[in-house]
Amino acid sequence: MDTLPRPTARDGQGRFAPGSSGNPKGRPKAKGRRLADILRERLDSDTYLNGLPIADGKLLGDLLVEALIGHAIQGTGNGHLFALILDRVDGPVPKAAPPEAFSLADLAAEAALIAGSYTPEEPPESSP
Repeated sequence: MDTLPRPTARDGQGRFAPGSSGNPKGRPKAKGRRLADILRERLDSDTYLNGLPIADGKLLGDLLVEALIGHAIQGTGNGHLFALILDRVDGPVPKAAPPEAFSLADLAAEAALIAGSYTPEEPPESSP
């Protein structure tokens, strides 16, 4: 019995196309305003803190950045809180890809290239 391969609805990067994964309706939309949206709005527009005007007409975001930088310079404060605020406002920082693995032959060729004993057009002779 011949079976035909099932068509896969994926985009050019291998991800499922919208509506073709195990969840055809996709992720449900958030209802109402989200915490990140409220935080972003307040940091960008508020000129009051606890009912009092912020000096020099600065925004709440400006005041927060100044306070966080001051704490960072003095070595006080909570770095985790700063990271949490940044994650909510700008999104988390992508994780770095692991470094490439190199073979000993690659490292030896790179060392020879740096030492000037050969050029990339003329690879070193391999030893038995």
